[in-house]
Amino acid sequence: MTEDRNLELNTVIQRFSASSKALDELQERISALSHTSDALTKSNAGIQEATTLIRKFVSEISNVTEGLHRSNTGIQIAVEAASKLLHGTEVNQIKVSVDQILAAIQTQLTAANSELRNSKANEGRVQQELADLKKRIATLSSRAQKKIG
Repeated sequence: MTEDRNLELNTVIQRFSASSKALDELQERISALSHTSDALTKSNAGIQEATTLIRKFVSEISNVTEGLHRSNTGIQIAVEAASKLLHGTEVNQIKVSVDQILAAIQTQLTAANSELRNSKANEGRVQQELADLKKRIATLSSRAQKKIG
């Protein structure tokens, strides 16, 4: 009977030993899960921070985009108005009139330059003829020179 009790006691000790080992393994798993949970919490915090920063960035970009859109619309309206003004009949008529006036002035300047060149050429000929005439008068007799003048 003592042996039976020893066997039973050994079995109980073995079971407690096995239970202790199982509890140690369970404690290791719980510790690993705790570390994993901490890592996930840190990762989640990082993800939350990144999400917050992304939302802020999207909001700022959205504001910038809206401003650019308003600017683009304003520029488009201004360009369309300028285009209408440039293609308006009054502006075109003024441009045509100015072009005609400029063409007339250019024609008159060309004619005046031509007349000026001609008059300078004529002045040279007149001067030459006057010099020739003076030479001829000088060759005339004094009586003929008095009659001339």
